[in-house]
Amino acid sequence: MKRIAIITIVMIFCASLLVAQGITGKGVKAGLNIATLTGDDVSDDMESIFRFAIGGFLTYSINEMFAIQPEVYYSMQGAKLEEGDEKMTYKYDYIQVPVLAKVNIPIESSLRPNIFLGPALGINLSAKYKYENAVEVEDDIEDVKTMDFGLVFGAGINIGPATIDARYNLGLTTTDDSEDEFDVKNSVISIMLGYSF
Repeated sequence: MKRIAIITIVMIFCASLLVAQGITGKGVKAGLNIATLTGDDVSDDMESIFRFAIGGFLTYSINEMFAIQPEVYYSMQGAKLEEGDEKMTYKYDYIQVPVLAKVNIPIESSLRPNIFLGPALGINLSAKYKYENAVEVEDDIEDVKTMDFGLVFGAGINIGPATIDARYNLGLTTTDDSEDEFDVKNSVISIMLGYSF
């Protein structure tokens, strides 16, 4: 199921590169994720971890002010929990596919600020935990949903072909796929650097 979903997303993205009209930009992005887990069933002591993201984007300009920007990127997420000498680290890897509505703010400057908002689909590739105490144990996390849905919003600046943005990916659905369906959601702040060509 995961492979079919990934192949479908990649095919749609590649097809849009070949046939889409009105594309005014495309490029690559990479950046730092500050990720954690939230929800009613997540410990209040859960802490953020630093991980990475990399991918690409297309920009479809409706006019000078408004654009639609679909993106596809590999996003490393998770969280950590420390209690005394015990440490538990959770690591989730996703293919993230946000579709952003982008508003370019008109100002008289070479800097072109923008704000954006849109839904995001996450396809889980792996989910692992590492337990550290006197011994170290690493294994897969069981009962993780294949699909994750979120809302992405943030702001950025274009400087020539270079871009920088700060965004927040708010998880809207639980990642837990057990019978109890515990409330465990992704929460990710990202700082992304990009280049348009």
